[in-house]
Amino acid sequence: MNDLQKNLLDWAEKTVKVYVDYANAHDDAPAFYTQSPLNEITQSPELLIMGINPGSHGTYKDQKISNPNWHLNGKDMTGEDLLKGNFCAKDDKTEWEHFWEYPFGKRIMGYLLRTNINPLACPQKYVLTNATFFATMHATGIKEELPKTCQCTLQLIETLRPKKILVLSSINTINQMISWTKSELIKRDEQRMFGSKNWKWNKGTICGIPFLGVPHPSARLKNADRVIIQDMIADFMAS
Repeated sequence: MNDLQKNLLDWAEKTVKVYVDYANAHDDAPAFYTQSPLNEITQSPELLIMGINPGSHGTYKDQKISNPNWHLNGKDMTGEDLLKGNFCAKDDKTEWEHFWEYPFGKRIMGYLLRTNINPLACPQKYVLTNATFFATMHATGIKEELPKTCQCTLQLIETLRPKKILVLSSINTINQMISWTKSELIKRDEQRMFGSKNWKWNKGTICGIPFLGVPHPSARLKNADRVIIQDMIADFMAS
């Protein structure tokens, strides 16, 4: 185990306690998980992609008791479990490959078309995560009493030290993170509008790392809007 993996495991053990303590104190607490597997990351990634929260349903109680895919068998999630990410289990493919077959995964790949980024070809160089790991079908379902979980994500960014950060649903995500954490580690330097419906994009830094914020890939964007976003991301990654 290299130093980064040791640091990630230390982060995961502290983080999972925050989530488990909250989930066990609230019967209706949502399930939670990171997205891409962090137990395979051995060096700082080229890009970290971050949304607000996972878009799925279910409670933590169901996750650890009723859903066999998580292999928790009634026990609380551990740091090692958290690092494994979203299981995405299906057929004979490696687990995380399935994510890129889903509509959301395909839309993210569409955003990256004008770059040399290929998470499938080299998954260790890229991380997909969220401001909070609690999963709800809609971002509005996130509870306001979750500032500590967002702090955990800032600590993950500090641990990974990615070269660049791409923020999805950027205005909402950044606003929520600033609101939840009151952190000076999140700085917005620029915000502008573009495209058919005056979509917003913004730039700044998170933990001193450059971020570009763009509309969520599931937004009702026109093809011309998506091309503009592709060019923005290509320029951002090349800078």
